[in-house]
Amino acid sequence: MAGKRGPNISDKVEHIIFHWATKVYPDEPRASLALRLRQKIAELGWVVPTEQTIKKRISEYRHRELNPEDSPWSLDALREHPLSPETLPVVFEVWLLKQEDLFHPSLTVREAKWASRLSAMSEDIERIRIVVELCAEWEIIADLTNKPQLSSAPMMLHIYQLMTGFKIEKERQRAILRRKQTFPKPHERIEADLKAIYGEAIIADSNELRTRTTKGGTT
Repeated sequence: MAGKRGPNISDKVEHIIFHWATKVYPDEPRASLALRLRQKIAELGWVVPTEQTIKKRISEYRHRELNPEDSPWSLDALREHPLSPETLPVVFEVWLLKQEDLFHPSLTVREAKWASRLSAMSEDIERIRIVVELCAEWEIIADLTNKPQLSSAPMMLHIYQLMTGFKIEKERQRAILRRKQTFPKPHERIEADLKAIYGEAIIADSNELRTRTTKGGTT
């Protein structure tokens, strides 16, 4: 786990730096990616870190110490990382989905654990895959920044909606969050922020995703 950090960066900026540096543009030189990120962050209206700060984050994320949980999942991994037997059919389905997709890396041990934990929440393997990848990515960011990424009520509410496909009306969302006074900002802003980082796919109906992919469209 990382030690003391430098300048404070918001969670959403941490997310976009990590996602672009390791998933979207993993081979782009650090200097040009830092400029690209600063431009994008400014367009989104977020507080823009200095170029040097972003370059430092890119290096930290790309050259982080390899965690065994980020290695490809296999049956051998069950010896060190056991999963509930009743969840294995879902874990295998997610593994198959990622194996067949040229644009996604193989299922990792970390992702398999999340698939096991969330397996009972949906029968839609594509939804599970999307949320599993997000949760695994945010868990890595939490380890590197010492800042929990999945503990806020707005984030939990959003994950629930992603997993179940059940859309909670905005008035009810506000009431749910307001009663416990747990939200630092409106829930719909979190949804908008995630769309800006990860694209429409994280909130689109997975059947629509499959239809667009089958027709040769992109997500």
